[in-house]
Amino acid sequence: MTTEQTDPRADRAAGAAGEPPLFFAPMEGLTGYTFRRLHHRMFPGADRYYAPFVSVGAEQILQNREKADIDPVNNEGIPLVPQVLTNHAEAFVWACGQMARRSYREVNLNLGCPSGTVTARRKGAGFLADLDALDRFFENVFDGLENARSFAFAENRRTGRLRAARAGERPCEESGEPGALCTPPVVSVKTRVGVRDVSEAEAICALYNRYPIGEVIVHPRVQKQMYTGTADVECFAAFLENSVHPVVYNGDIRTAEDGRRIMRRFGACGEGIVGVGASGSLLPGAAGTAAPGRRISGIMIGRGLLANPALIRELRGGAKLSKEELEAYHEALYQDYSERMTSELHVLHKMKEMWSYLGERFEGGQPYVHKILMAKRGDEYRNAVRRIFAECGVQ
Repeated sequence: MTTEQTDPRADRAAGAAGEPPLFFAPMEGLTGYTFRRLHHRMFPGADRYYAPFVSVGAEQILQNREKADIDPVNNEGIPLVPQVLTNHAEAFVWACGQMARRSYREVNLNLGCPSGTVTARRKGAGFLADLDALDRFFENVFDGLENARSFAFAENRRTGRLRAARAGERPCEESGEPGALCTPPVVSVKTRVGVRDVSEAEAICALYNRYPIGEVIVHPRVQKQMYTGTADVECFAAFLENSVHPVVYNGDIRTAEDGRRIMRRFGACGEGIVGVGASGSLLPGAAGTAAPGRRISGIMIGRGLLANPALIRELRGGAKLSKEELEAYHEALYQDYSERMTSELHVLHKMKEMWSYLGERFEGGQPYVHKILMAKRGDEYRNAVRRIFAECGVQ
């Protein structure tokens, strides 16, 4: 049996006073389910969390750690969207079926990862280097999802509830068919604006416009930039104006003022343009036309939330992060990882990754963070952490 997921797309009307919903970006190796559960408990407010990508190839398998990360039991009450990294259309359609059986109503395609090990295989942002191949990929994906929808309906007429029960699949109440399998989830995309130059963004946007994509999350850097330089807000503005889909802004939101600047520039969340059926699935051919002065449908934050777990609260006018809160948050995360991992070295590795971001919060904290990162045993690590909290202020 699966646990029913909170519908992540129910945030379309979210946001006080018309402010856009706020999303936690996927960060490979950092924002897994242990982290998400703690953050959601201690700093609630994210309208969606996006899971780090699962990588799916022609063999169509999920690794055990990937299954655990998207297991609805491990994400109960969290508005989670799983993300898939692939350049294989059949594998993506298969992955959508796996996510639907776990009650997820949206699957995000990763076309934004700039890592060389990923892009060398023409995945992530590397897929943007061959738009003809990406065009064929989308054509096959949406054809495959339509076929899967028809097949699931026919199969359930034939086999009824038994097959769904044995497979642990969620019945689709909206189908009206007893024991029917879920219809394929909405497909969204997280993208960069090119590989080498932002001039590539126009063709990328035009390609997305040809398909019934649910939402496009745009990080306005090119792949070759990795995370250097600054996000090109003007390129994002042009993308937003020309896209027929709801568009989310992502990139360089490190402070509450950064987020407010994007809100002032691009306004509150707009109405969705892509048609959505009663089941929550996209209607083929329902894409509309872009209108002048379009507004963003959300803001996605990654590194800023790792450095300041209360950033969403601050962006919505709440209290700033206190040292006491940060210390309690660190302690809880350390304990959670210690309970889940059998090796102290693995726990230290995970926590040190976090300190590359958390360290930004401390005034004069660089030498203290260095000692934390150099710790080789648990007692050394904890002593170094105690010192930074005792001797440094939080910005």
